[in-house]
Amino acid sequence: VWFSSKYGKIIMSNFTNNAGGSYGGAVTLNGQYAQVSKCKFNKNTAGANGGAILISGSDNNVYDSNFTSNNCTGSGSTYGGGAIAISGSNNIINNSNFTSNHANSKGGAIYIHTGATGNEINYCGFTDNTAVNGGALYLENGTVVTSNDNEFYYNNATKYGGAIYTLVPINLNADVFVGNNASIGGGAIYLNATGSNISNVKF
Repeated sequence: VWFSSKYGKIIMSNFTNNAGGSYGGAVTLNGQYAQVSKCKFNKNTAGANGGAILISGSDNNVYDSNFTSNNCTGSGSTYGGGAIAISGSNNIINNSNFTSNHANSKGGAIYIHTGATGNEINYCGFTDNTAVNGGALYLENGTVVTSNDNEFYYNNATKYGGAIYTLVPINLNADVFVGNNASIGGGAIYLNATGSNISNVKF
C-alpha cells in the first residue's frame, strides 16, 4: 500500500510476508495526515528502509498496532528500520508493540533518518529486537525525537546501543530499560550528543 496524498486510513488490517525491494515492505506513507491503527505486521521485508512501513511524509500517525518479525535486509550506511523507517517530520508512533524485528544495519525496530524532526514515540513496547547498532531505535544526525513512557526489554545490538543508538539529543521521559545488551558499548543507550534530557527513567 502506497499513500502519496492526504488523510488515508488503514484500520484493523493484517500484513504478512510482504516484500518491498527497497522501501516499505508492506506500507509507504508518503503524504500527510495518514493513520495506521489496530493493524498487525508480521514477517514483512524491505531491502533498504522499513521492513513493514516507510514513513517519508509528515504528520502521520501509527498507533495501537503490532510489529513482529519484520526485517530490513540491507546493510548500507543509510539502511535500517526492521519494522519502521522514518524520513519525514512530525510523525507519531503511539501505543504499539515491536517484537523480534531485525535490521542488518541500523534500528532493529525503528530507524529515523537524518533531518527528520519533531517525531514522537510514546507508550510503545520494544522486546527482543536486534540490529548491528541500535537494537530497537537508531536516531541519525539532525533528527529531533521525543520518547515518552516506552519500555525496552531484551533488545540487542552486535556493536553499540542495545536499545537505543543516538547521534542527536533525545528527550526521554518515564521510559524503562531492562536486559538490553550491546556487544561493544551502551547496553541500554549509546548517546553521542550533548543536550539530552533524561527524566524519571528506569534502568
